[in-house]
Amino acid sequence: MRSITKALFLVLFFFATYVFAMDVTIVWKHPNPDVVEGFKLYWGIQSGQYDHCVDVGMATLRDGGQYEYRLEGLSDNQRVYFVCTAYNQYGESEYSSEVSAIKITTKPQTAPVIINIQIIQNNN
Repeated sequence: MRSITKALFLVLFFFATYVFAMDVTIVWKHPNPDVVEGFKLYWGIQSGQYDHCVDVGMATLRDGGQYEYRLEGLSDNQRVYFVCTAYNQYGESEYSSEVSAIKITTKPQTAPVIINIQIIQNNN
């Protein structure tokens, strides 16, 4: 019975992770790509605090010298903040400007408030 419970938990965990998750594609451009050996993406749920990092190497190069990387499985209904850095054998750059994304998948929790009603008389 214990192994069945564990198996069910794992199935539900993976189901919830992949059905209720946000995927984002981050696109950036570097002004001097000849000195870059790779990029790192940082993200977190508070502005300026990045708890996660992935070394994306040279990522995928698109037309126009833009790079892109897809992050999968981020939480829905949670704003996520992202920055990017470039690195080479001499070190890592400062953070890029910060961008954020959120995927709303719940209904509004608060009903609207009617603030005025106007009665219009028709004199016909």
